Amino acid sequence: MTVHKAKGLEFPVVILADLTCRMNRDDASRYLDAPKRLCAVKIGGWAPHELHRFEPQEVERDKAEGIRLAYVAATRARDLLVVPALRRRTVDGGWFGPLNRALYPPIAERRVAARGPGCPSFKSKDSVLERPDMETAGPATVSPGLYDFPDGYGVVWWDPTPGGGMRLDQKPSFGVRREDLIVKDVPRNVIADGRGRYDRWRLARHDACAVGAEPSLAVRSVHDWLAWRTRKSEV
Repeated sequence: MTVHKAKGLEFPVVILADLTCRMNRDDASRYLDAPKRLCAVKIGGWAPHELHRFEPQEVERDKAEGIRLAYVAATRARDLLVVPALRRRTVDGGWFGPLNRALYPPIAERRVAARGPGCPSFKSKDSVLERPDMETAGPATVSPGLYDFPDGYGVVWWDPTPGGGMRLDQKPSFGVRREDLIVKDVPRNVIADGRGRYDRWRLARHDACAVGAEPSLAVRSVHDWLAWRTRKSEV
């Protein structure tokens, strides 16, 4: 579900997605001036003078709209909000970048975390499964666990290792069943009966489309009808 469609709704659990999607463009694609009934847009890579002139204002407007969307997305959660994040640094320009200040604890507190309510006791101090070049966790890395913020809420940074209870290799138990249906052994008479019913449906559909393609009325414009009447009277 998109954030726009989620406006006005509320869910027990909300998971935000697409961490690196940009919140707004660096350049403006259009400029709107409602009182003047003006809409200036780029066409073929070329932009009108008004768009160049007011581009900084349009970029700021898009940025403000991105912040509003991030707020809407975060406030759709009634009980639990799940936000993907990098443990060491923030993603600048991401579409929920405005939430970074509410997610990342101060650097001096990132290595000491408490146990969150209803959460397992995380043993690992490093919340990254694999690091390039065998790099180890540094002081800026957020350890798994609960962090209490001054505004009266808590954020649990989860441990993706097996000790955190997260099964990243878990196969879904639902979804598209096409492969399961293909590999199942079915008697030939059942297959033949199903194929026959499908072929009959397909022929009936073809006939119905052919009948529907035939116009039931001959429609002519007034101009054509007058021209036809004129030619008939001349004859």
